[in-house]
Amino acid sequence: MGLDWLVGNKPKPGHEAEFATLVAKRTEGGELTEDMHERYEAISISAHTQVGAPVVGTDRSADAWVLAQVRHAAEHAEHDHDHDHDHDHDHDHDHDHDCGSLEIDLDDPASYTAADDEERDALGQMQGYHVLELAPPCDGLPVYTHGVISHDVDLTSFRGKFLDACADILGEDLMERAYTTQSSEELIEYGQILIEHGRRLVTEYSLGGIEQQLEAPEELESPAGKAHILFAAGRWCIYWGRRGHYLDPWF
Repeated sequence: MGLDWLVGNKPKPGHEAEFATLVAKRTEGGELTEDMHERYEAISISAHTQVGAPVVGTDRSADAWVLAQVRHAAEHAEHDHDHDHDHDHDHDHDHDHDCGSLEIDLDDPASYTAADDEERDALGQMQGYHVLELAPPCDGLPVYTHGVISHDVDLTSFRGKFLDACADILGEDLMERAYTTQSSEELIEYGQILIEHGRRLVTEYSLGGIEQQLEAPEELESPAGKAHILFAAGRWCIYWGRRGHYLDPWF
């Protein structure tokens, strides 16, 4: 069974009670009607607004990000078209690359200004979108995420399945808790517990520096790997809990 931790929205001021009722209905397995879901979105705040991500239609960097993808796709399509008509194409000079490798020059207005109707339509459709890929690093955007490879979750999600490597440390109760909806207060408490377990590993195995290490260790089943997972998970919980969001597990 897989497990991803999703960041539930937080209520807008004055709507806490109504929001809690809707969350409770979702937690109990009841499906929200379309009207209820729209209401849920209307009275709540998305996690995407909490990480400093630039917004399409507001920030030039976000507009440039959208246009870079549109232009990359157009170039790729043209490249494939030319390849279909040129069987002697030299594969050693294939220019295919992903959009993440494209450099954007924000000093050049052309990078963030639509050049034709297709590009204007793309910006219009993405209006208001928070580009998480351009957000500054933070504990709310974890290294342990399926958001980089899956369209079902985004970069704010934590791949809770990694905690399986720490099952022998956490025990049954804490592992079961990873699969339950938790309020912002419960999330902070849970995060603190995870970090405490990580620090016990640091002390036991002399793992100085692992708590501050950004990259995941190669061996996640090792004491260093387990400690790193626990620290990342704990910080994620505390980051979102302190901002009023709840844990919405997906499995």
